Amino acid sequence: MRKIWMIFSLLILCTGLSASSKKLLVLIIASDNHPAFLELQKIWSSYMNRYPDEVTAYFIKGDPLLEKDFEQRGNTFYTKTVDNYKPGILKKTILSLQALDGQLDSYDYVLRTNLSSVYDFPKLLRFLDTLPKERCYAARPLLPSYEVPKEYANVPFGWGAGFIISPDVARLIVQKREQLYAKINDIPDDVLVGAVLHEQKIPIIAVPFVTFTTREEWESQKNSLPQEVFHFRAKSHYLTRTLEDSYEDELYIASQIARKFYPDIQLPDRYHSTYPLEIALETVYEYYAAYPSFANEYMPYVKSLAKECRSCCEIGEDDLIWTWAVAQGLQEGSTIVGIFKKRPPSQKLLLAKKLTAEHGIDFSLKDDVEPCDLLVTDGVPSEHSNKYIVLYGKTDRWPIARDFLVNHSGWKLKLNCEKFIVLERV
Repeated sequence: MRKIWMIFSLLILCTGLSASSKKLLVLIIASDNHPAFLELQKIWSSYMNRYPDEVTAYFIKGDPLLEKDFEQRGNTFYTKTVDNYKPGILKKTILSLQALDGQLDSYDYVLRTNLSSVYDFPKLLRFLDTLPKERCYAARPLLPSYEVPKEYANVPFGWGAGFIISPDVARLIVQKREQLYAKINDIPDDVLVGAVLHEQKIPIIAVPFVTFTTREEWESQKNSLPQEVFHFRAKSHYLTRTLEDSYEDELYIASQIARKFYPDIQLPDRYHSTYPLEIALETVYEYYAAYPSFANEYMPYVKSLAKECRSCCEIGEDDLIWTWAVAQGLQEGSTIVGIFKKRPPSQKLLLAKKLTAEHGIDFSLKDDVEPCDLLVTDGVPSEHSNKYIVLYGKTDRWPIARDFLVNHSGWKLKLNCEKFIVLERV
């Protein structure tokens, strides 16, 4: 009997799993908006189902044209939202947890993570044995290091690249969804979740992790990885990635990490230097026009204005929201200039540049307003436009428009919807 037990124990050690392994539900934020994202999904798919008794994993993606809030297709949950940073990530998370509510009691923990992360599942499962069964919130603890409203500035939150929660906390997040939705377009998803759990006095349990931002970093550290780490991430810094970045290094690093922990999986040794985008401009426009936001109902109107123009200047924070409507309206040979207070996400810039080029439209970023036919701005209007000025924002734009009309007799009011106003040159 003792010999049998020793053999059994040896088998457990060989598999890398402990006899007390927990059951884990993994939700992977995913998108098909860039071919490199499809490659990252292949890396995940190569190992995410190898421990079916302990780990159940789903990609969660957005589809704002769904008739219902969520729909499961194989190992993917589609949710009624846009595949973007804000509000997409948080809404996908909440709707997926809501869809899986009836199954949550079958799991000890839920891991919400992303495509650029790679996990050593045996180590992760052993780590779960150290966590509390309730009120569990495990992640890399952070404080906001970017602009957020004052009430969030000193509120700790768990890194959104990978946080582990117990089922009761998952249900709490769904329960607080209206509170989260109120700020969903303004605050990053992980900060909002952290703020809600901080209100409930649920502390953050630190999780060990390693991030590789360059291939050189990976090569220099791959043979001396910290023994306690189970969460690895391959992610170039958004400030250093260029528009032409192909994610080649990130794909290489992620695949190398996966092959290190799962040597039998089949993944490419090399990745292409370019990944042409296949998504259509019309599809992106329809998504943004369909998803409820401060802009969606006015996008067809902006598209119709653009049909009368040959050039456009969009001024705003970092949303790039109107570009899709303008590009749908402009003719071949037209131009779009973007002026943003913060650089938009590189994948969105790359997508805009690629899709506009396919329609013969030149898209570029600049610092100053140039003469154009259509000016779309969240700030103060100027006379740089030859035909139309669109004023938009989250507050009433009429006082700004009224002052401009008083001081510029060559303009008249065309449309006043308070937060969306159109001025026309006489």
